[in-house]
Amino acid sequence: MLEVPQDSKMFMIAKFDEKYSMSSVQLASRIITDKPDEKSEFFKQGVIILPNPSKIFGTNRPFLYYYTELYGLNKDDEIEYQWSISSTEGVEFKKGSAETKKTTGKSLVLADRIPIPSLKTGAYNLFLNITNKKTGKTIEGKNNFYIYRKIDFTKDKLNLPDSLEVTAKDSIELDIMKDSEVLLEYEQVLITFDKKEQDKYTGLILSGKREFLKRYWTEQEAKQPNSRENFKQNIKKINNEFSTKKTEGWRTDRGRIILKLGAPSKRDIETYNNEYSDHEIWTYFTGNYTFVFADTHGLGDFKLVHSDYPGEKSDPNWQAKIKKSNFGN
Repeated sequence: MLEVPQDSKMFMIAKFDEKYSMSSVQLASRIITDKPDEKSEFFKQGVIILPNPSKIFGTNRPFLYYYTELYGLNKDDEIEYQWSISSTEGVEFKKGSAETKKTTGKSLVLADRIPIPSLKTGAYNLFLNITNKKTGKTIEGKNNFYIYRKIDFTKDKLNLPDSLEVTAKDSIELDIMKDSEVLLEYEQVLITFDKKEQDKYTGLILSGKREFLKRYWTEQEAKQPNSRENFKQNIKKINNEFSTKKTEGWRTDRGRIILKLGAPSKRDIETYNNEYSDHEIWTYFTGNYTFVFADTHGLGDFKLVHSDYPGEKSDPNWQAKIKKSNFGN
């Protein structure tokens, strides 16, 4: 049991003052009781409650922390409380011992951590059963959470086809990814879409982008197993080859085109030319498309100056534009 202040008026809510009731059950990635920083935005009732908005625990979070507040109590009431964890289908997996705590005022905080390393990947419900032994009144709180353990995604453990195994793993991984990571992957994936598809999905809010990625990779894995992992490896390869001091490789014009269309069928590299700036001409035999990238400033930053691919920059006069004489050389 985590010890937190019981008699503070800070969390009292007037309408609950006389009614035996409880706040929602908050789940946290950690509750810090040792010398908490009162200036923290997560400071509450003498502790730091680090949120876990995804409500996913497991491999990297082997403890489930909970926090709730009771109202409508009297001094020296004896509160008995007990937690239990069940599947969403109602099968009970774990149950804690009943504990008691005496009140010092009209309100009380209950907080604790539950070891959950034995729970397998899946969806669960946490129940808190709380009884005022003096009055005999009982109330119950509930919150749902998820477990993700990498060990559960081995073939021996799940006995699933490769494509389904990867899809399930990726779906949960996307649930626990940071918002910034979701936004980054969403932007990378959207590059591979045509203009019409990009316009269709650019208005999604953050939660919509997360769900979009889950559906997208589910479809891709059904067509080709390991699609998402291959995509990640391709990003790394592109970054290694095309990154500049200021720009990641996948954000450059060359990286963007490879991410969208794959490697060109033919790549002509023109450097150390007295007449023209360093440039590259890429040809895709499928569709017979051409892309011209030029480093007009000599900084290693190759920009797209011409293409006949629909929707990309087109400039039939590109050769005149990359002549060194145009830049005072």
